[in-house]
Amino acid sequence: MQINISRFLVIALTSASFQMLSGCASFPGSTLLETKTGEITSTQPGSLDEPTGNPEQNTAPHSAADADKNDIGDEIEQASFSPDTLYSLLVAEIAGHRGRLDVALNQYIKQAEVTRDPKVVARANRIARYMRSPKPILDTALLWIEVEPDAIEARQVAAQQLIIFGRHEEALEQIDILLKLSADINLDGLIKSASRLQPSALETLIKNISQLSQKHSSNAKLMLAHGLLLEMNKQNTEALKSFKDILKHQPDYIPAFIAQARLLTRMEKKNEAKALLAKAVKKHKKNIKLKLFYAQQLIQDGELDKAEKQLSAAQALSPDDNKLLFSLGMIYLENELGEQARPYFERLIKIGSNTDDAHFFLAVIDEESKRLNSALEHLHKVKPSRNFVNARIQIASILDQQGKTDEASLALASDRKKFPQFSSVFFLAQSELLENRQLHQDAYQLLQQALLAHKDHPQLLYSKAMIAEKLNRLDVMENDLLTIIQNDPQNASALNALGYTLANRGVRLDEALTYITRAYTLAPDDPAIIDSMGWVQYRLNNLKKAITHLRTAYKIMPDQEIAAHFGEVLWVSGQQEEAKAVWQESLKINPESEALKAVIKRFLP
Repeated sequence: MQINISRFLVIALTSASFQMLSGCASFPGSTLLETKTGEITSTQPGSLDEPTGNPEQNTAPHSAADADKNDIGDEIEQASFSPDTLYSLLVAEIAGHRGRLDVALNQYIKQAEVTRDPKVVARANRIARYMRSPKPILDTALLWIEVEPDAIEARQVAAQQLIIFGRHEEALEQIDILLKLSADINLDGLIKSASRLQPSALETLIKNISQLSQKHSSNAKLMLAHGLLLEMNKQNTEALKSFKDILKHQPDYIPAFIAQARLLTRMEKKNEAKALLAKAVKKHKKNIKLKLFYAQQLIQDGELDKAEKQLSAAQALSPDDNKLLFSLGMIYLENELGEQARPYFERLIKIGSNTDDAHFFLAVIDEESKRLNSALEHLHKVKPSRNFVNARIQIASILDQQGKTDEASLALASDRKKFPQFSSVFFLAQSELLENRQLHQDAYQLLQQALLAHKDHPQLLYSKAMIAEKLNRLDVMENDLLTIIQNDPQNASALNALGYTLANRGVRLDEALTYITRAYTLAPDDPAIIDSMGWVQYRLNNLKKAITHLRTAYKIMPDQEIAAHFGEVLWVSGQQEEAKAVWQESLKINPESEALKAVIKRFLP
């Protein structure tokens, strides 16, 4: 099964580094250098939630003013810097403000090594994190530790990167030292890094963390991390025991209540989870986070009245807390209760807080309610912020829904020119817009143009490959996908797309199996890849293996294409009644599916 272009667009949006759209705010920390008889003054970003090589994180200040608020405010004070060093740092800052973060990073890394000044090294590390450059992040973090051994931030970053690079023993050494420096250490980065590991590497990390937990047996955060890693490894029983053990030693540790309840819910023990949360909320009446989580569980179970009591109680504890108002709105919105979410976002606009987010999500609510003009009004009010690019793309989407496809396409083309730092994303959005209107050749030519400006950009290449396949340009499709794989051998989506296309056309099946197997090894839980594995086994006439994989894929994601494949293999295997049941079930959800109609027509003329 090929990955839909829209899925790749989401990846592009979440992984693109957000540079600010005006002036010096494009540089992390909005740093300004001032020369005063050799003195360099620098404000630096100090949030440990900034990107550290993990694409799941994508934070950036909304404006220069916001950047200043987020800075630590440390200064690179007067030091025995040579004129060459001073000049190099000035070049770095100017380059950063002009959007050339590669130049800024290179200059800072060079001067970090030359000066070994802790603040210069720290700045180099933070720029590397902003740029999501894994090797420079690790190298500068280790240098930072050398020059400032008690720097907690440096050791946290180093531990996270060492896990990503598979250097687990070194990572554990850093965590051990961190726990000695301070018991109150944020281990979220450890969990995020672990989510990218292969199963064998994850098991090794769990073993090492377990040993470290025994050494620091009173540290609830470390014990919680151990439990979360067990859960990640699908060792639910052991994870549940770990969370319970934490509460035996620290009965008031709220994160353990939440982790335990979430896991119980996943294990389909909802009543047990709600009972645990009800007891915890009753005991910890002023804990807002606990009330919010409990409310989410209640909403998901349809107990809206009980949920609203918890949400009202949470708001009463902090009536004008902008973060709380936003959380309340999002809880309703994520549970498809847009009108209940609306008052919270409107309140944020009224008090002048989180207005960009509020306008964006009010547009989401209005679009869902088919109030398209109102949605457009809100979207046009979203200024440069984390949802800015999404807002611009959604403006085009709504124009397209209104039958103004040409206007929508021109709007995205205009945005490319106005905001060149996001041009690759706008190219992708515009090509998808054309694709949805079956304008394959126009979309293809647009992506060719995009790749002139963004050579070998993986998402652009992938989208062009998928369109080339529709245009029967198999040579182009294969070349583009192989380029992605050559640049990134672990790109499961490209491996899967190439293998699936070969299998679907019934050619070079052994080669197709090799590509899909590589993808499956990298992402064994991805239903699209499991579907491809089933489909290539079917083409190889391994019907039993094909049914096993397709049944698994359909259970995870009852997609129309997977249903078409699953039903066909069942039918050919002599299980016609189950095949018909699968098709009929999927048709109820996707009555206009061409894939389903085609397969049913072949077998049930």
